[in-house]
Amino acid sequence: MATGTGVKYIENPAFNLALDVGNSDNVGISGLALLAFLGAGHTEKHGTYKETVQRGVAWLISTLKENGRWDLTGAKQNYRNGIGTMALSEAAGMGRVPATVKAAQRAVNGLVDGQKPYEAGTITRTRTDPRNTPRIPP
Repeated sequence: MATGTGVKYIENPAFNLALDVGNSDNVGISGLALLAFLGAGHTEKHGTYKETVQRGVAWLISTLKENGRWDLTGAKQNYRNGIGTMALSEAAGMGRVPATVKAAQRAVNGLVDGQKPYEAGTITRTRTDPRNTPRIPP
């Protein structure tokens, strides 16, 4: 099974992204890796790789700031915050671990709070405008 082979590869200690905290890209990369495990049915409570899922979730939670965002800079910060939030939200929905559910909600709130007014043509719209498509500022 291809998914099983891929999950084994990601779980390999040489590919241990979730514990390499020196690189801000790891929020996005670790989130994507965690989503692979979750997609293969592994959760914080069940599955062959539950310890790996637990480590990945714990790292994402430990690096999440009180404002619900990861301390990221650069052009891809919103992408990485989005991926991290997706991974925590998926883990929360699948595992129902209270600490993960709380952190996932904090991350979602951080994304919503990060939205700012922007201009669409000549009409200025705010994030509360019902015509507005949610957008995270650069």
